[in-house]
Amino acid sequence: MNRTEDAGLGRLVATLTRPHEPAEMLREAAEVLGQRIGHRLFTVLLICANRADTVRVYSDNLDAYPVNRLKRMGVTPWGDEVIRAGETWIGRNDEDIAWAFPDHALIRSLGLASALSAPVVFDGKCLAVLNLQHEAGWYRPEHIPLAQQLAPLLIPDLMRLERAVDSGTAQA
Repeated sequence: MNRTEDAGLGRLVATLTRPHEPAEMLREAAEVLGQRIGHRLFTVLLICANRADTVRVYSDNLDAYPVNRLKRMGVTPWGDEVIRAGETWIGRNDEDIAWAFPDHALIRSLGLASALSAPVVFDGKCLAVLNLQHEAGWYRPEHIPLAQQLAPLLIPDLMRLERAVDSGTAQA
């Protein structure tokens, strides 16, 4: 890990250890991932108790991807891999995006054609998925370790959001 990676993760740790709102931590994560890996769209999907639906709790494009809306996913091969198996997934092109995401037409309309989906797993359960999207061919296997190192730092805030969603008071 180089100094820039240390500094980025260090910023997240500093935010985590002081009073903050979950949205601040998710913005910091978006910034660190943007600087170190790159993305043109970053969203965070909280996994519902039924394991088939999600709630978007963070988006850096609120017009296309508003937060606090239920996203009915159902059981999908992408969900089997990312949500149920806890594996990070890379989609390299339009075909991969169409295979993974029901909203692939919207994704394509934004000029996006690759994705990195990193599960946030705690105690054997996927709490959320970090979704980074960019132009075709952007993401590579060497991007996975940083996303996997960053993800656990978000667990406390995602658990706070999970409680808020369950109680109907979510505001990311």
